Amino acid sequence: LLFTLLLGGAIGVVQKGGGSLGLARAVEPLARTRHRAAATTVGLGSLIFFDDYSSVLIAGNSLKQPVRRAGLSREKFALIVHVMATCMSALSPVSSWTGLQLGYVSGALDQAGIKSDPFTMLLSTIPYRHFPLLMISLVVITVVAR
Repeated sequence: LLFTLLLGGAIGVVQKGGGSLGLARAVEPLARTRHRAAATTVGLGSLIFFDDYSSVLIAGNSLKQPVRRAGLSREKFALIVHVMATCMSALSPVSSWTGLQLGYVSGALDQAGIKSDPFTMLLSTIPYRHFPLLMISLVVITVVAR
């Protein structure tokens, strides 16, 4: 909870300082049409993979105005931002969720009496994470299919 509050506060400071506006201006030429706005949202969501909350706050706040001007619906924009944030974080071995997942895997390995590296075991599960893989695929297909 404290991390989320600090993160939200830091992003609020960045917004007040104009950082979010600068990012919005930088991507605005890329997001002129609905299709390109959706593709830009997928791209930015893919770049911010280290934390799902950060991705939602940064991509959502930075792209809100350019996406609105391009005519992309708020609902589709919210879906793309949310799917990219949560799924990229779930698939990334370097994310805020990795520590929690490592704790679960380590505990399960200890309980089962298996001597194995928890991080290696965690990495080996990535191909079996069907939900995030399918959701990212569906979003990309939706964006590409026009």
